[in-house]
Amino acid sequence: MNTQNSDFSPKFSYTAELLALCVEITRLLEQLRGQQNPASNLRLRKASRIKTVYGSCKIEGNELTLEEVTTHLNGHRVLGPRKDVQEVLNAAKAYDGLPKLESTSIGSQLKAHRTLMAGLIQEE
Repeated sequence: MNTQNSDFSPKFSYTAELLALCVEITRLLEQLRGQQNPASNLRLRKASRIKTVYGSCKIEGNELTLEEVTTHLNGHRVLGPRKDVQEVLNAAKAYDGLPKLESTSIGSQLKAHRTLMAGLIQEE
């Protein structure tokens, strides 16, 4: 079935300005979609942060469960080895500071490492 109609003549012409307006409308619609349920987006970011901290600490041998990490990052005390509790706090602080760091900067990498190791090793 041929859907093209050779008699069709749009009452407008495609211009750079029209295309730019279409792009802007699309951008604004996407932005609006992201704002429709900000509470849900916030919950997703918070859950992602908790799972990231948990996973990173687990790789290092941390014994706290996901539930304990969640409880601790929500501001409540948990029972567990002091080292493991400190690692969770340090990892959360390091991840929160990532946007301010430059990945290719030795100074930034050392700062992140210092944050991760705070209270876990004796500094000389």
